[in-house]
Amino acid sequence: PHDETAAPCVVRGGAREQPLTLEPAANEVSDPARNVFMSNLTVVVASIVYVIPLELVIGFPVSNLMFTMVLASTLMGSGSSILANYGAPQLPGGWRKDFKLKLQVLAQWLAMVADKSPDFAYVFLCGVFLPAAPNLLVVVIIFRRAVLSCNAYAAKNLPGNRIYARIKPMYDKHVKPREAQWKQMCNVLEIVLGFQLIVGILLPTRQILTTVLYWHFLKLRLSMQRSYPDAVAAWKTVEAKAGPIPRLIPAFIMDRIKGWMNPPR
Repeated sequence: PHDETAAPCVVRGGAREQPLTLEPAANEVSDPARNVFMSNLTVVVASIVYVIPLELVIGFPVSNLMFTMVLASTLMGSGSSILANYGAPQLPGGWRKDFKLKLQVLAQWLAMVADKSPDFAYVFLCGVFLPAAPNLLVVVIIFRRAVLSCNAYAAKNLPGNRIYARIKPMYDKHVKPREAQWKQMCNVLEIVLGFQLIVGILLPTRQILTTVLYWHFLKLRLSMQRSYPDAVAAWKTVEAKAGPIPRLIPAFIMDRIKGWMNPPR
């Protein structure tokens, strides 16, 4: 647990209580795990503010700002986690020499991180939607992961914190029993988002580049060893719910799509 003795304490009835703070000791500021936790905590707060229609009250597009904050915080947290676990790619020489060799080393590093790190997919996802219009499904998908990550960190590092002590009973009662169900729902939402973007191409607000890049994200989920089982299960769920709709697409087109999405492993 973090040492909070240096922070001002709350005094009630003559008894000193632990302060209402999540601030760590000064020597833990550079802790990579804490940096990831703070990024995910920012995601949780920004996601909650995102769904509150504050624009109707203050006349400022708060949702746009919160959406950007969700993505930027996820990028920082996931990037920090990747660097802490796998280090930066060791590029030989200076930037102006052996550029082709540097690209090969970088490609090998990215392939290794993509296969081993669960954070890589979320870096990809955030990169796709940073220049795009805000989307609630993106926020929901990232929010689930941030909540679970914050709880895991707090349970290990902040068990005596008063804020976490108030939140933990609610989490254990309402969230923990449904973690698997929530994960499955978000896996399905990832696919639903892909089809939402395709339908959106027919509208004036179409996002063609975002749609193309996002379907590469869905393909990436099927190619990553860690996410393959969940992705396959989600696709089967979508196929079962879709009923006869896929049959309206010519068989040879469906075969091409399936071959591109799920190449031989």
